[in-house]
Amino acid sequence: MSLDPVDAYIQSAMQQHHIPGLTLAVVQAGVVVKQQAHGLASLELKVPMTVTTLFNIGALTKMFTGTAILTLIEAGQLALTDTVGMLLSDLPASWHAITIEQLLTHTAGLPDLADSVAGTFMADTRDEALRLIAAHALLSRPGENWRYIQTGYVLLGMIIESLSGLTIEDQGGRIW
Repeated sequence: MSLDPVDAYIQSAMQQHHIPGLTLAVVQAGVVVKQQAHGLASLELKVPMTVTTLFNIGALTKMFTGTAILTLIEAGQLALTDTVGMLLSDLPASWHAITIEQLLTHTAGLPDLADSVAGTFMADTRDEALRLIAAHALLSRPGENWRYIQTGYVLLGMIIESLSGLTIEDQGGRIW
């Protein structure tokens, strides 16, 4: 039995580039005509890849979060000058003056809820992590310094959830 051209290409590329596993979808005129999984999701556990395997895309999530925020701004539901306090009033009062722009540009002055070097979060859930960092003072006044952190984009995700009425998970993603 011969492989179709897509399968042949995928198998060749996986072997040539040492790709352990992947999923693919071929879409024509808005219709999925082919959806497949190849290889392993976990080499250590030998778990096969499936078309429903979730991928941790790490910092790439920020690109999608930023796009969603700008889409809400374009739709008139949000402005770069809107503050955290206007949108997420249950967060610490010291965070209320932070703007959407400061969250997007890593200039909010917030402490980080993740260890960016180790790729770990300080807690198992978003709510627990936010509770833990709420006890810490801001590291700088909002807009004063640039510091790459995860916290701002977690808050942006919460704002997207609040304005859309859907959780990130309901929208097909994961921010935690």
